[in-house]
Amino acid sequence: MVHGAVTRRVCVLLVLIGPRLHGAFEKLPEGGRAAGMGGVAVAVARDPWTLLANPSLAALLTERSVSAAFSPGLFGIPDLRRRSFAWVEPTQIGTFACAATWLGSSLYRETTASLTYALAVDPCFGCGIRGALYHLRIDRYGSAATFGIDIGLSCAVSPELLFGAAAVNVNFPAIGSCHERLPQELSVGIAYQPLHELILAADLVREKGFPAELRAGVCYSLFECLEVRAGATDAPETYSAGAGLLLSSLRLDYGMTSHPDLGLSHHFALTIFPGEL
Repeated sequence: MVHGAVTRRVCVLLVLIGPRLHGAFEKLPEGGRAAGMGGVAVAVARDPWTLLANPSLAALLTERSVSAAFSPGLFGIPDLRRRSFAWVEPTQIGTFACAATWLGSSLYRETTASLTYALAVDPCFGCGIRGALYHLRIDRYGSAATFGIDIGLSCAVSPELLFGAAAVNVNFPAIGSCHERLPQELSVGIAYQPLHELILAADLVREKGFPAELRAGVCYSLFECLEVRAGATDAPETYSAGAGLLLSSLRLDYGMTSHPDLGLSHHFALTIFPGEL
């Protein structure tokens, strides 16, 4: 009976998503910052989670950081809860990062583990590559795994203006006995900081087989320790808001997204900048 109830809830979710159904391992905003800014992340190089949208941005992160993120249930569905972990380690030969994400419950679970390497070719240009192991498990149906590769570029035109571009799953990975293709995306982004306190950003994301999606977000520092954020997307039409609190070497982020059919999702992240360990 429990299995049947969960199955019905997941089926309702898939029907409501409709034309934006991507299948397994859909790219979703990670961390509270991107979630609060409408999913914008391709050129916003201030968060360890943005490297999952654009691997090259890791080269612009100059501090070691450790972060954990949690969503109690996408669209209010507990069986779609998500937990994530990320570690960024800058070195003299480039920046290394690892991350892991768990989405779902004991009945349906997606697990992703990745390793990223990024290099600042010069102060204005960075490139990066990310290798990800995807594992899918469905109760009573078994499990399957595959491997994907993402690449990214970033270019600082000026101290105020940053461009980014990324390609997801460039090796055409497929998973399961049906060889279902994982989502492939091309994205470009821009981040403009006209004031020290203000960031304006936008991404254009094109997934294979779907129309392009425009995402826009804004981040404003009310105080040195407090940021407020807002964002929107056009396909589907969603809105988001959030905030970040910086306390010494620790930052707390919260983001809320609103889907027109599925309702609210809440995202939390805790990031620590431990310095020299």
